Amino acid sequence: MRLKASAKNLLLCVGILLSQRLYAMPGNGLIYIPLSVPKHTANHSRVRFSFEPAYDFVSDSADYEGPVKKGESADSVKISRYEGSHLIGDLQVNHDLLINVGQWRRNFANKRDTFSLMSRQIAFQYRLPWSWLGNTYALRLGGWSDRAEALSKSSYTHLDDFKITSLVVEQPSDQQQQMNFMVARDLGAARQLSAFIGLGRSRVDYQRITGTFVRPDGCEYRFQLEKTSGSVDQQGRCGHLLSNSTVMPNVVSITNNLGFNPEDDLSYRSLFFQWGVGYTWRSHYWQTRLGYYFQKFDRQGLDERIDQSGRDSVESNHSVSAEVTFHLNQSVSFFWQGEYVTSRLLTMVPFSYNPYTAERFSEAGLFFAVGLRLSL
Repeated sequence: MRLKASAKNLLLCVGILLSQRLYAMPGNGLIYIPLSVPKHTANHSRVRFSFEPAYDFVSDSADYEGPVKKGESADSVKISRYEGSHLIGDLQVNHDLLINVGQWRRNFANKRDTFSLMSRQIAFQYRLPWSWLGNTYALRLGGWSDRAEALSKSSYTHLDDFKITSLVVEQPSDQQQQMNFMVARDLGAARQLSAFIGLGRSRVDYQRITGTFVRPDGCEYRFQLEKTSGSVDQQGRCGHLLSNSTVMPNVVSITNNLGFNPEDDLSYRSLFFQWGVGYTWRSHYWQTRLGYYFQKFDRQGLDERIDQSGRDSVESNHSVSAEVTFHLNQSVSFFWQGEYVTSRLLTMVPFSYNPYTAERFSEAGLFFAVGLRLSL
Protein backbone atom coordinates (compact mmCIF):
# COMPACT_ATOMS: atom_id res chain seq x y z
CA MET A 1 0.00 0.00 0.00
CA ARG A 2 1.42 3.42 -0.97
CA LEU A 3 1.16 5.03 2.44
CA LYS A 4 3.24 8.14 1.67
CA ALA A 5 1.18 9.00 -1.41
CA SER A 6 -1.99 8.39 0.59
CA ALA A 7 -0.73 10.64 3.39
CA LYS A 8 -0.06 13.56 1.06
CA ASN A 9 -3.53 13.25 -0.38
CA LEU A 10 -4.98 13.01 3.11
CA LEU A 11 -3.20 16.15 4.31
CA LEU A 12 -4.33 18.08 1.25
CA CYS A 13 -7.92 16.98 1.91
CA VAL A 14 -7.58 18.06 5.58
CA GLY A 15 -6.39 21.43 4.35
CA ILE A 16 -9.39 21.74 2.04
CA LEU A 17 -11.73 20.91 4.90
CA LEU A 18 -10.12 23.32 7.35
CA SER A 19 -9.74 26.18 4.88
CA GLN A 20 -13.44 26.00 4.00
CA ARG A 21 -14.09 27.68 7.34
CA LEU A 22 -12.09 30.83 6.60
CA TYR A 23 -13.68 34.20 7.21
CA ALA A 24 -13.23 37.39 9.24
CA MET A 25 -11.94 36.02 12.49
CA PRO A 26 -11.22 38.26 15.45
CA GLY A 27 -7.86 39.75 14.69
CA ASN A 28 -8.79 41.50 11.46
CA GLY A 29 -7.65 45.08 10.99
CA LEU A 30 -10.99 46.68 11.82
CA ILE A 31 -10.86 45.28 15.34
CA TYR A 32 -7.23 45.59 16.33
CA ILE A 33 -6.25 48.83 14.64
CA PRO A 34 -6.67 51.59 17.27
CA LEU A 35 -9.27 53.63 15.43
CA SER A 36 -9.85 55.91 18.42
CA VAL A 37 -8.44 56.46 21.89
CA PRO A 38 -10.49 58.54 24.39
CA LYS A 39 -9.08 61.76 25.79
CA HIS A 40 -8.59 62.71 29.42
CA THR A 41 -11.72 64.18 30.99
CA ALA A 42 -12.65 65.25 34.50
CA ASN A 43 -15.43 62.64 34.83
CA HIS A 44 -13.97 59.17 35.45
CA SER A 45 -17.03 57.60 37.05
CA ARG A 46 -19.31 57.20 34.02
CA VAL A 47 -19.74 53.57 33.00
CA ARG A 48 -20.87 53.03 29.43
CA PHE A 49 -21.80 49.89 27.55
CA SER A 50 -22.20 49.40 23.82
CA PHE A 51 -22.83 46.31 21.73
CA GLU A 52 -22.70 45.52 18.05
CA PRO A 53 -24.76 42.83 16.32
CA ALA A 54 -23.74 42.37 12.67
CA TYR A 55 -24.15 40.17 9.61
CA ASP A 56 -20.98 39.00 7.80
CA PHE A 57 -20.72 38.07 4.14
CA VAL A 58 -18.18 37.59 1.37
CA SER A 59 -17.86 39.01 -2.09
CA ASP A 60 -19.84 36.90 -4.60
CA SER A 61 -16.93 37.08 -7.03
CA ALA A 62 -14.29 35.96 -4.52
CA ASP A 63 -12.94 32.42 -4.85
CA TYR A 64 -12.09 31.39 -1.29
CA GLU A 65 -10.80 27.96 -2.21
CA GLY A 66 -8.59 29.05 -5.07
CA PRO A 67 -8.29 27.30 -8.43
CA VAL A 68 -8.93 23.57 -8.53
CA LYS A 69 -5.63 21.75 -8.30
CA LYS A 70 -4.64 18.85 -10.55
CA GLY A 71 -6.44 15.70 -9.47
CA GLU A 72 -9.04 17.49 -7.32
CA SER A 73 -12.78 17.44 -7.78
CA ALA A 74 -14.35 20.87 -8.31
CA ASP A 75 -17.13 19.98 -5.88
CA SER A 76 -14.57 19.34 -3.15
CA VAL A 77 -13.38 22.95 -3.10
CA LYS A 78 -16.40 25.02 -4.11
CA ILE A 79 -18.20 26.99 -1.39
CA SER A 80 -21.68 28.00 -2.53
CA ARG A 81 -23.07 29.72 0.57
CA TYR A 82 -21.82 31.52 3.66
CA GLU A 83 -23.87 32.85 6.55
CA GLY A 84 -22.17 34.52 9.48
CA SER A 85 -22.88 36.86 12.35
CA HIS A 86 -21.06 38.40 15.26
CA LEU A 87 -21.84 40.17 18.51
CA ILE A 88 -19.28 42.53 20.06
CA GLY A 89 -19.64 44.30 23.39
CA ASP A 90 -17.60 47.17 24.84
CA LEU A 91 -17.67 48.05 28.53
CA GLN A 92 -16.14 51.48 29.17
CA VAL A 93 -15.40 51.07 32.88
CA ASN A 94 -14.03 54.62 33.06
CA HIS A 95 -12.21 56.91 30.68
CA ASP A 96 -9.04 54.87 31.12
CA LEU A 97 -10.19 51.25 30.95
CA LEU A 98 -12.11 49.57 28.13
CA ILE A 99 -13.08 45.87 28.13
CA ASN A 100 -13.96 44.33 24.77
CA VAL A 101 -15.58 40.90 24.23
CA GLY A 102 -16.82 39.31 21.01
CA GLN A 103 -18.33 36.15 19.61
CA TRP A 104 -18.53 35.01 15.98
CA ARG A 105 -20.77 32.29 14.55
CA ARG A 106 -20.13 31.01 11.02
CA ASN A 107 -21.98 28.54 8.83
CA PHE A 108 -20.59 27.34 5.50
CA ALA A 109 -22.32 25.06 3.05
CA ASN A 110 -21.62 23.54 -0.34
CA LYS A 111 -23.63 20.93 -2.23
CA ARG A 112 -23.28 18.20 0.39
CA ASP A 113 -21.44 19.45 3.49
CA THR A 114 -22.01 22.09 6.14
CA PHE A 115 -19.58 23.56 8.66
CA SER A 116 -20.39 25.47 11.86
CA LEU A 117 -17.73 27.29 13.86
CA MET A 118 -17.51 29.46 16.95
CA SER A 119 -14.90 32.09 17.83
CA ARG A 120 -14.47 34.26 20.90
CA GLN A 121 -12.37 37.28 21.80
CA ILE A 122 -11.56 39.27 24.93
CA ALA A 123 -9.32 42.34 25.24
CA PHE A 124 -8.42 44.94 27.86
CA GLN A 125 -7.41 48.39 26.69
CA TYR A 126 -5.93 50.85 29.21
CA ARG A 127 -5.24 54.49 28.42
CA LEU A 128 -1.82 55.39 29.82
CA PRO A 129 -1.35 58.61 31.86
CA TRP A 130 1.03 60.13 29.32
CA SER A 131 0.67 63.27 27.24
CA TRP A 132 4.01 63.43 25.48
CA LEU A 133 3.87 65.64 22.35
CA GLY A 134 0.14 66.06 22.88
CA ASN A 135 -0.65 62.44 21.92
CA THR A 136 -2.82 59.89 23.72
CA TYR A 137 -1.31 56.47 24.53
CA ALA A 138 -2.86 53.13 25.40
CA LEU A 139 -1.90 49.51 26.02
CA ARG A 140 -4.09 46.69 24.73
CA LEU A 141 -3.85 43.07 25.93
CA GLY A 142 -6.04 40.59 24.10
CA GLY A 143 -6.64 37.00 23.19
CA TRP A 144 -8.98 35.00 21.00
CA SER A 145 -9.80 31.37 20.46
CA ASP A 146 -11.29 29.59 17.50
CA ARG A 147 -12.49 26.02 17.84
CA ALA A 148 -15.02 23.43 16.79
CA GLU A 149 -16.03 20.12 18.32
CA ALA A 150 -15.48 18.45 14.96
CA LEU A 151 -15.29 19.37 11.29
CA SER A 152 -16.61 16.58 9.10
CA LYS A 153 -16.73 16.02 5.37
CA SER A 154 -18.93 13.27 3.93
CA SER A 155 -18.82 14.23 0.26
CA TYR A 156 -16.26 12.49 -1.94
CA THR A 157 -12.98 14.20 -2.79
CA HIS A 158 -10.85 12.84 -5.65
CA LEU A 159 -7.13 13.43 -5.13
CA ASP A 160 -4.93 11.93 -7.83
CA ASP A 161 -6.10 8.29 -8.00
CA PHE A 162 -7.43 8.14 -4.43
CA LYS A 163 -10.94 8.96 -3.28
CA ILE A 164 -11.44 10.34 0.24
CA THR A 165 -14.93 9.12 1.19
CA SER A 166 -15.15 10.59 4.71
CA LEU A 167 -13.05 12.83 6.92
CA VAL A 168 -13.40 14.11 10.49
CA VAL A 169 -11.01 16.51 12.24
CA GLU A 170 -11.77 16.35 15.96
CA GLN A 171 -11.46 19.44 18.16
CA PRO A 172 -9.38 21.66 15.87
CA SER A 173 -8.36 24.88 17.60
CA ASP A 174 -6.10 27.88 17.49
CA GLN A 175 -5.45 30.38 20.25
CA GLN A 176 -3.71 33.73 20.15
CA GLN A 177 -2.48 36.18 22.74
CA GLN A 178 -1.11 39.57 21.84
CA MET A 179 0.01 42.90 23.28
CA ASN A 180 -0.26 46.17 21.38
CA PHE A 181 1.09 49.62 22.20
CA MET A 182 -1.18 52.31 20.74
CA VAL A 183 -0.81 56.04 20.09
CA ALA A 184 -3.39 58.52 18.77
CA ARG A 185 -3.22 62.19 17.82
CA ASP A 186 -6.22 64.47 17.33
CA LEU A 187 -6.10 66.53 14.13
CA GLY A 188 -8.76 69.02 15.13
CA ALA A 189 -12.17 68.32 16.64
CA ALA A 190 -13.35 65.84 13.98
CA ARG A 191 -10.25 63.90 12.91
CA GLN A 192 -7.82 61.50 14.57
CA LEU A 193 -4.69 59.69 13.37
CA SER A 194 -3.64 56.54 15.23
CA ALA A 195 -1.03 53.79 15.06
CA PHE A 196 -0.03 50.65 16.92
CA ILE A 197 2.80 48.14 17.17
CA GLY A 198 2.64 44.79 18.88
CA LEU A 199 3.78 41.22 19.44
CA GLY A 200 1.82 38.00 19.81
CA ARG A 201 1.95 34.24 19.92
CA SER A 202 -0.36 31.50 18.69
CA ARG A 203 -0.90 27.80 19.32
CA VAL A 204 -2.38 25.49 16.68
CA ASP A 205 -3.71 22.12 17.81
CA TYR A 206 -6.14 19.26 17.13
CA GLN A 207 -7.01 15.99 18.85
CA ARG A 208 -7.53 13.39 16.15
CA ILE A 209 -8.12 12.90 12.41
CA THR A 210 -10.19 9.95 11.22
CA GLY A 211 -11.76 8.92 7.93
CA THR A 212 -11.89 6.49 5.05
CA PHE A 213 -10.42 6.39 1.54
CA VAL A 214 -10.70 4.11 -1.49
CA ARG A 215 -7.73 3.12 -3.66
CA PRO A 216 -7.93 2.79 -7.46
CA ASP A 217 -8.33 -0.99 -7.12
CA GLY A 218 -11.52 -0.44 -5.12
CA CYS A 219 -10.07 -1.44 -1.73
CA GLU A 220 -11.29 0.68 1.16
CA TYR A 221 -9.22 1.70 4.18
CA ARG A 222 -9.99 3.44 7.44
CA PHE A 223 -7.35 5.67 9.03
CA GLN A 224 -6.89 7.24 12.43
CA LEU A 225 -4.16 9.77 13.07
CA GLU A 226 -3.19 11.42 16.34
CA LYS A 227 -0.21 13.63 17.08
CA THR A 228 2.03 10.76 18.26
CA SER A 229 0.41 7.61 16.87
CA GLY A 230 -1.76 6.36 14.03
CA SER A 231 -3.09 3.38 12.10
CA VAL A 232 -4.45 2.41 8.67
CA ASP A 233 -6.81 -0.59 8.50
CA GLN A 234 -8.19 -2.41 5.48
CA GLN A 235 -12.01 -2.57 5.44
CA GLY A 236 -13.29 -5.88 4.10
CA ARG A 237 -11.64 -8.10 1.51
CA CYS A 238 -9.09 -6.66 -0.93
CA GLY A 239 -8.11 -9.20 -3.59
CA HIS A 240 -6.51 -12.14 -1.82
CA LEU A 241 -6.05 -10.18 1.41
CA LEU A 242 -8.70 -10.63 4.06
CA SER A 243 -7.15 -7.97 6.31
CA ASN A 244 -4.23 -5.61 6.28
CA SER A 245 -3.27 -3.13 8.98
CA THR A 246 -0.42 -0.73 9.58
CA VAL A 247 0.10 0.43 13.15
CA MET A 248 2.29 3.46 13.84
CA PRO A 249 2.95 3.63 17.62
CA ASN A 250 5.12 6.76 17.68
CA VAL A 251 6.13 9.87 15.74
CA VAL A 252 9.18 8.16 14.20
CA SER A 253 6.98 5.38 12.84
CA ILE A 254 4.48 7.89 11.40
CA THR A 255 7.29 9.85 9.75
CA ASN A 256 8.84 6.71 8.24
CA ASN A 257 5.52 5.39 6.91
CA LEU A 258 3.72 8.57 5.88
CA GLY A 259 6.54 10.99 5.18
CA PHE A 260 5.42 13.77 7.53
CA ASN A 261 5.41 14.57 11.24
CA PRO A 262 1.90 15.37 12.53
CA GLU A 263 3.28 16.73 15.79
CA ASP A 264 5.28 19.42 13.96
CA ASP A 265 3.31 19.94 10.74
CA LEU A 266 -0.29 19.97 12.03
CA SER A 267 0.26 21.10 15.63
CA TYR A 268 2.71 23.95 16.16
CA ARG A 269 3.44 27.27 17.85
CA SER A 270 4.28 30.58 16.24
CA LEU A 271 5.24 34.14 17.12
CA PHE A 272 4.16 37.21 15.17
CA PHE A 273 4.98 40.90 14.88
CA GLN A 274 2.36 43.43 13.77
CA TRP A 275 1.84 47.10 13.21
CA GLY A 276 -0.83 49.32 11.70
CA VAL A 277 -2.21 52.82 11.24
CA GLY A 278 -5.74 54.18 11.35
CA TYR A 279 -7.54 57.39 10.42
CA THR A 280 -10.94 58.57 11.73
CA TRP A 281 -13.07 61.45 10.46
CA ARG A 282 -16.47 62.37 11.88
CA SER A 283 -19.20 64.85 11.06
CA HIS A 284 -22.54 65.31 12.81
CA TYR A 285 -24.16 62.18 11.32
CA TRP A 286 -21.35 60.36 9.50
CA GLN A 287 -18.07 58.75 10.51
CA THR A 288 -15.38 57.24 8.28
CA ARG A 289 -12.56 55.02 9.51
CA LEU A 290 -9.66 53.71 7.42
CA GLY A 291 -6.95 51.29 8.47
CA TYR A 292 -3.84 49.48 7.30
CA TYR A 293 -2.52 46.39 9.08
CA PHE A 294 0.63 44.27 8.61
CA GLN A 295 1.54 40.99 10.28
CA LYS A 296 4.70 38.87 10.05
CA PHE A 297 4.81 35.26 11.31
CA ASP A 298 7.63 33.11 12.65
CA ARG A 299 6.33 29.53 12.79
CA GLN A 300 9.43 28.09 14.44
CA GLY A 301 10.78 25.93 11.63
CA LEU A 302 7.56 25.09 9.80
CA ASP A 303 8.06 27.57 6.96
CA GLU A 304 11.70 26.53 6.56
CA ARG A 305 10.55 22.94 5.99
CA ILE A 306 7.95 24.17 3.48
CA ASP A 307 10.57 26.14 1.54
CA GLN A 308 13.02 23.22 1.59
CA SER A 309 10.35 20.93 0.10
CA GLY A 310 10.04 23.24 -2.92
CA ARG A 311 6.71 24.77 -1.92
CA ASP A 312 6.08 28.43 -1.20
CA SER A 313 5.43 29.48 2.39
CA VAL A 314 3.34 32.52 3.30
CA GLU A 315 4.84 34.42 6.22
CA SER A 316 3.17 37.84 6.06
CA ASN A 317 -0.13 39.53 5.33
CA HIS A 318 -1.27 43.05 4.40
CA SER A 319 -4.78 44.27 5.17
CA VAL A 320 -6.63 47.44 4.11
CA SER A 321 -9.94 48.13 5.85
CA ALA A 322 -12.66 50.76 5.72
CA GLU A 323 -15.78 51.52 7.74
CA VAL A 324 -18.63 53.98 7.17
CA THR A 325 -21.03 54.72 10.03
CA PHE A 326 -24.30 56.68 10.11
CA HIS A 327 -25.22 58.03 13.57
CA LEU A 328 -28.98 58.13 13.93
CA ASN A 329 -28.55 59.68 17.39
CA GLN A 330 -26.12 59.41 20.31
CA SER A 331 -27.25 55.85 21.10
CA VAL A 332 -27.97 54.24 17.72
CA SER A 333 -25.79 53.96 14.62
CA PHE A 334 -25.55 51.78 11.50
CA PHE A 335 -22.27 50.73 9.91
CA TRP A 336 -20.72 49.02 6.87
CA GLN A 337 -17.26 47.44 6.97
CA GLY A 338 -15.03 46.10 4.24
CA GLU A 339 -11.59 44.50 4.34
CA TYR A 340 -9.15 43.42 1.64
CA VAL A 341 -6.29 41.06 2.56
CA THR A 342 -3.38 40.06 0.34
CA SER A 343 -2.76 36.62 1.84
CA ARG A 344 -6.33 35.39 1.90
CA LEU A 345 -7.19 35.38 5.56
CA LEU A 346 -3.89 33.88 6.69
CA THR A 347 -4.00 35.74 10.00
CA MET A 348 -7.57 34.69 10.75
CA VAL A 349 -7.39 30.89 11.02
CA PRO A 350 -3.84 29.64 11.63
CA PHE A 351 -4.67 25.95 12.06
CA SER A 352 -5.61 25.46 8.42
CA TYR A 353 -2.00 26.27 7.47
CA ASN A 354 0.38 23.32 7.04
CA PRO A 355 3.08 22.19 4.58
CA TYR A 356 0.52 20.81 2.12
CA THR A 357 -1.90 23.75 2.16
CA ALA A 358 0.41 26.79 2.52
CA GLU A 359 0.26 27.76 -1.15
CA ARG A 360 -3.53 28.10 -0.89
CA PHE A 361 -3.12 31.19 1.29
CA SER A 362 -1.14 33.32 -1.15
CA GLU A 363 -4.26 34.73 -2.83
CA ALA A 364 -6.17 37.86 -1.86
CA GLY A 365 -9.63 37.97 -0.25
CA LEU A 366 -12.43 40.52 0.18
CA PHE A 367 -15.20 40.40 2.77
CA PHE A 368 -17.78 42.66 4.41
CA ALA A 369 -20.00 43.21 7.43
CA VAL A 370 -23.09 45.35 8.06
CA GLY A 371 -24.56 45.95 11.47
CA LEU A 372 -25.97 48.09 14.23
CA ARG A 373 -24.29 49.73 17.26
CA LEU A 374 -26.24 50.55 20.40
CA SER A 375 -24.78 52.59 23.29
CA LEU A 376 -26.22 52.68 26.80
